[in-house]
Amino acid sequence: MVFSTSASRIRLAAWALFQSPPKTATINVKRTAARVLKSPSMIDLTHWAGKVRRRSRAGQIVIGACSALILASGCSRLPGLDSRAEGYVQGFNGAVAGDEPQAVLAARDILATGGSAADAVVAAYFTMAVTLPTAASLGAGGVCLVHDKVKAVEEAIEFTHPTSGPFAGQVAPLAPRAMQALHAKYGHLPWTQLVGPAESMARLGHPASRAFARAVARAPGRVSAPGMAQIFADKLGHPVAEGAPVQQVALAATLSMLRRQPAQMYSGPLARRIVADYARAGTLLTAEGLRGLVPHFRPVVTVERGNQLALFPPTPAGVVTAQAWAMLYREGAWSDFGSDERANLLAEVSRRAFADAGRWFATPGGIGDGDSFVSEGRIDRLMEGLGRDTAGPAPVMDRASAFVEPADQGSTSIIALDVFGRAVACAFTMNGTMGAGKLARETGIVIAAPPDPEGKGTAALGLMIVRSDTQQQLEFLGAATGGAIVPITLATAAVKTLETKDTAEAMLAAPRFYHPARPDHVVIEDRADARAIADRLRKSGHQIVTAPSLGRANILICPRGFDAERSLCDVRTDRRAFGLAQQN
Repeated sequence: MVFSTSASRIRLAAWALFQSPPKTATINVKRTAARVLKSPSMIDLTHWAGKVRRRSRAGQIVIGACSALILASGCSRLPGLDSRAEGYVQGFNGAVAGDEPQAVLAARDILATGGSAADAVVAAYFTMAVTLPTAASLGAGGVCLVHDKVKAVEEAIEFTHPTSGPFAGQVAPLAPRAMQALHAKYGHLPWTQLVGPAESMARLGHPASRAFARAVARAPGRVSAPGMAQIFADKLGHPVAEGAPVQQVALAATLSMLRRQPAQMYSGPLARRIVADYARAGTLLTAEGLRGLVPHFRPVVTVERGNQLALFPPTPAGVVTAQAWAMLYREGAWSDFGSDERANLLAEVSRRAFADAGRWFATPGGIGDGDSFVSEGRIDRLMEGLGRDTAGPAPVMDRASAFVEPADQGSTSIIALDVFGRAVACAFTMNGTMGAGKLARETGIVIAAPPDPEGKGTAALGLMIVRSDTQQQLEFLGAATGGAIVPITLATAAVKTLETKDTAEAMLAAPRFYHPARPDHVVIEDRADARAIADRLRKSGHQIVTAPSLGRANILICPRGFDAERSLCDVRTDRRAFGLAQQN
């Protein structure tokens, strides 16, 4: 991979990686090093029997300089950058991809020290709580999808902010509790080891990544609230620029308590502080709501095709993705349609899936049995009248689909695969960029926005896993966020990489489009290489609307199934974002 970094990008002095004031950097770094060596959260790797690599002081300097460039700019992969600090185990240790580079590096380090995929995702989340609060603060909600080949278990974890029930409208910090649950069931490394690095980053400061700087620049009003500007804005009140140091001492104190006694966040002194802090920020959160809102483990929605099983979370985006996937394969639709006809197929599949969502989304009782939405009878009804090169009639819907908005909902994702073939994908949301634009100043938590009554924030969180049915070998792992298109992005990614054999990079780079059912038009990216697709869709009778960019995805493909010794897997991040993908 070739890096092109302008002089304006090379502004990260070494002190910026560790703390804000440059004139005291030497003294504080020495003191910090002494504290870290004595810290109980310091990684103890003496029990690893595998060979480890040592690197020279010169190597440390080179790696440090390269890391600074990685943090400031997104890239898809660094094949040559595989040196590790003392204590790292050689050989394949897993793969990870996400929208925020510093979080991906934290997850990579966890995998390299023997952590599970769940450990990696937990570490990445807490890093994003520091480095990407626009989409994944401690106040976030979200959903995860787990494939544990070792335990032969697959399930989803749902932790979205409620739109109904006794705690409707309360935006409790659900993501940390979900990460505790994920770690308790699927983690391997000590909890302190996963939270500690994020705590240090918040206390000592970190450079603002391009992912964060671009996100907050699109919503400058979100950093003008009391307390927000002091952290996330410069002296002139403008959102922090890429590479600028960001320090969050109050958040570090909260993470410290969470690292040592995680249960206190929901019952104890820390819980009382959070409730009071939210109240001072003008946000409703009761002690009962903080204690009573918990993550839920749920069975996955499955679509079987021969010896291949596709898995989805039982959420709105999960159901729409599952229906789109089932329709693309129903009676060989994808392989039967010619390459020039597949644009109309994708438009019609998305229109029909979104129209169906408009009938059931946000109904009393929720989704219920997710598998009923992908039954053969239902998929056959959805595909009735589907033509090769003609647009279908406008759908009859009781209400508008919750997926009509293509705008970003303040969301992000992370995926991880470990050496044992265990995979985890998680998507997080603040229900809007930087959530409510409020900071709980005593705890440092950026507060999530109340969920949209139609659930548009949670509807834009897409996760998908494809594996072989008998051997349970992973073939596809994907997560997508960033608006209404995410279900179609994932279904298209899976079918193109597994069926058409497109490379992950080529698939992610291709123009995106979808039909939201209502309004009755196709939304397509405004790009030169999308014009031919738009022309074909117009000839089929579709109205066309353009958008600058649609969604963000992180995917991993193993076309022959994952095997640590023999598999050829490819992990990639979307260039529409500014993330990172790493394979150890």
